[in-house]
Amino acid sequence: MRMTSEEIGNTASEKRNLLLSLAVGVANLFLIAFAVDAFMSFGEEIYRATFGGNQLLGLRNAIAIGVFYAAFPLLLLTAVTPPLPKRILLPPILFAIWAGIGSAPFGLWIEDAQTLAFVVVLLQCAIAVISFMIITNQFSTWFLNSTALPRYASPVLRGVVGFLLLIILFPPLLAGYSAFAFATSIQTSSGHFMRFGWEGIDAVERVYKKGDQEIRLIGMMHLGEGSAYQTLFDSFPDEAIVLTEGVSDNTGRLARDLSYQRVARVLGLDPQPAIKGGNKVKVELPSSAESDTPQSQSGVSSGSGPTIRRGDVDASVFSEETVDFLNTVTEIYGSGSMQEAFERITKYQETYGDDAIQAVFKDILDKRNDHLLGEIDKAFTDYDLVIVPWGALHMPEIEKEMLERGFVEVEENRFPLSRYGTIIEGLRTTLRGTGT
Repeated sequence: MRMTSEEIGNTASEKRNLLLSLAVGVANLFLIAFAVDAFMSFGEEIYRATFGGNQLLGLRNAIAIGVFYAAFPLLLLTAVTPPLPKRILLPPILFAIWAGIGSAPFGLWIEDAQTLAFVVVLLQCAIAVISFMIITNQFSTWFLNSTALPRYASPVLRGVVGFLLLIILFPPLLAGYSAFAFATSIQTSSGHFMRFGWEGIDAVERVYKKGDQEIRLIGMMHLGEGSAYQTLFDSFPDEAIVLTEGVSDNTGRLARDLSYQRVARVLGLDPQPAIKGGNKVKVELPSSAESDTPQSQSGVSSGSGPTIRRGDVDASVFSEETVDFLNTVTEIYGSGSMQEAFERITKYQETYGDDAIQAVFKDILDKRNDHLLGEIDKAFTDYDLVIVPWGALHMPEIEKEMLERGFVEVEENRFPLSRYGTIIEGLRTTLRGTGT
């Protein structure tokens, strides 16, 4: 028996109602998870501040990660389902994505990590409360109700338009924000010894003095433009001693040297060269323990100029876990293709948990910083001017120690290391070469 047009219309309406009910159910589940995440995070922050324990951190992170990943499909569902209330759903959805990627630019204004986390949590709690207040005010119930939502003419057309707007606007906005959040994270983690300006990335040099003694701390990046590095190195005065960065491997624990050459080539940049100060480097013979160190790293050269001395540790001081991690990172940087690199990164993520990574970075940063501080003390016995051009992430702790020892910051300078235009052109060249 053939169905009448009225029956066909009723069937289609029932299907739309069923789909809308499912969409509303998913939206309600997200709102509940978002609120649970907010108040769980609030409770965990209070507990940690009061008792100093992190027993709730694992559960908190698990919920937060779930909410973050759920935000993306719910954003798509909201875009293609016209009746879903945008003013209720978009704030928690966009907040989850914003906070999950980095909460930028809050990190530029709030330097203390615990304070920043607490402010973000309070904001999330406020959004959760306001969302449910709007729902109760509009629907007289705690949750969205499909029967109370408005019906629109041409819902399919509206859904298509919403989908098109989403795929056109969201990806570039997400990419732009992700880049901004990454830059903010690096800048704040380095104590602003690395700065992302309008035209490019700058290394920051801060000058500290105590009596006749002067130390210059320079936050370095291992990738940049060769000419920019040379300009920086040529600025080192002849009477200075420069303590260089670079882990030696006298016992052969590392599988091979860490090379940034392939990454630099992709970005159109150069790996940071050995510090030679142009053509002016004073001779300083290495100790017997460093006899196998390349001259460019140990500072053995000839001519007038600053003294170059290694200020770093040997790989023999690292734990087995740290050595394994460094060898893994070396494999990633040595990947022959992007696919191979991603496969190795995936394997690395499966191998190393958060606790293991924190322990490794503590090993890498703390041991090297402690050794460097000892080298700074030694250098001041013979020199009044010490220059420390090390990775920017080392600088906050070294700066803190210098200030505690009575040094006072008197000057700050910025040295451009790489321009965004150079990086963009490098990426274009790489993509053209791969046929992408």
